[in-house]
This record gives sequence, C-alpha cells and structure tokens, in this order.
Amino acid sequence: MNTTQVTSTFASLIAFVAGLAAGRGLFGWDQATWITILTAAVGFGATVWNAVSGRTSALVTNVANMPQVKEIKLDASAPGTAAINAATPNNVTTN
Repeated sequence: MNTTQVTSTFASLIAFVAGLAAGRGLFGWDQATWITILTAAVGFGATVWNAVSGRTSALVTNVANMPQVKEIKLDASAPGTAAINAATPNNVTTN
C-alpha cells in the first residue's frame, strides 16, 4: 500500500470509531455535542489533508516511490519544476 492508501484508510477508521463513540454517548455528551465536535474536526482535518496530500510534490513522490515506476520526467518549462524536483526522490528527473 502506498502512503495515500494508508492515510485514507486511517481517516475512514477514525471516522468509524468516532461515530461509534458518538452513538454510545461516550464521555456523557449528547448527540448534538458529538455532531458539533465531529463536524468541526472532520471538516478541518479534510481541509488540511487535501492541502497537504494534494501538493504536486507529494503526488509525484507517492508515484515515484511505487515499485512499478522506474522514472518520472518533469517538464523543465513548467513553473515550480525546480522545487518539485528538489523535493522528490532520485528517479524524478527534469526534461
């Protein structure tokens, strides 16, 4: 499994456990309190996760680290290519 698969699975597992906790009335909180807490936490977490995992360098790194990928070539004329190349594994090259 790659990093994206692991973190996506982990996020779903957290949502499942939180839903169980809310349904059981854990900590003595009522459903309205749990809904408020979970909505805020999940909304914030999803926003942060998308910002971090959706960066071009993160996506290129995930693909470059797959055993099936031998090499990735980046377009040198595209903006930000040098930064992406510096932040990714050795099998990512600039063309």
